[in-house]
Amino acid sequence: MAKDIGRHFTGRGFQGKAMVVSIDKATALRMYDKVRKHWPGGLVSLPDMAVVVSPGQNEIEQMRRLGSISCHTASA
Repeated sequence: MAKDIGRHFTGRGFQGKAMVVSIDKATALRMYDKVRKHWPGGLVSLPDMAVVVSPGQNEIEQMRRLGSISCHTASA
């Protein structure tokens, strides 16, 4: 699926934004890592990407362990 996401995004004929919705936060983090790994052209042609989730209580450390991400918290 990660290869298909990369092929579709790069082969659709125009540049722009895209969104992938996952069933849960852990799946979103894993898919992010897999899309980065399988991106056509490698990391050189990789666009800016982000995983956006609303963290639950005491969940930030768990999210760090699940994916290769850095957690940024919004200040209220």
